[in-house]
Amino acid sequence: MGAQNVTKVFTHWRHLSHREVRALVFMANVSLDADKPPVYFGGWEAVASALGLDCEGKRDNAQEQYRRTIAGLVASGAVVSSGQAKLRVRAEYALALDPQSTYKSAGTGRDIGWTPIPRVPLPTKKVPHVHPPKGAPLPTKKVPHVHPPKGGERGTLTVPPMSTEEPLGGVLEEKRGGVQITSAFSLTNARASERTDLVGNSSIEDERSRQLRLMDQRVAEYEKQQEREAS
Repeated sequence: MGAQNVTKVFTHWRHLSHREVRALVFMANVSLDADKPPVYFGGWEAVASALGLDCEGKRDNAQEQYRRTIAGLVASGAVVSSGQAKLRVRAEYALALDPQSTYKSAGTGRDIGWTPIPRVPLPTKKVPHVHPPKGAPLPTKKVPHVHPPKGGERGTLTVPPMSTEEPLGGVLEEKRGGVQITSAFSLTNARASERTDLVGNSSIEDERSRQLRLMDQRVAEYEKQQEREAS
């Protein structure tokens, strides 16, 4: 009967609600594929039963749910009502399953004819742009995290060079064989107060010569100590 009609439903009308698709499939299945258009005239109770509604115990509710479902199908353009339903005359619905065309009814009572016409696309509702209220903060744009290129080196943390100088007054000392060796720079710091007194009474050259003699003396003592330990 309506196998081809059912195929068109699943091809072009899957966007309808579950109940609307179910009703449309039932109507397409009991309509003839050869008819142009296929027409459903089986009455509301058959469609309501196909929807799982209780037409006996809850008749009013079943009829109301049927009306809502048919109204949705008419609004979507899937079916076209003849508009001739009245006492002893059942409503007829042309199944406009082709997305490119629909139908227009003509006639009265049971003598209804259908004329195919091009389908007018349903207008799409344009959603207006909503501006933020005055004084509201503008939306912030999230900047995506940028990963380093494959094979690239990770950023290195630059560490400032460590000072090689000791704090003022510090003495760098090393013990070897029981003899304490003091560097010339540390010796200068250790003797800061003494140097201050001497600078006032002697020249810079004299102070430098004195420091060198003192360092030579310490080195000589260290060498003698090493010789005594070796013997």
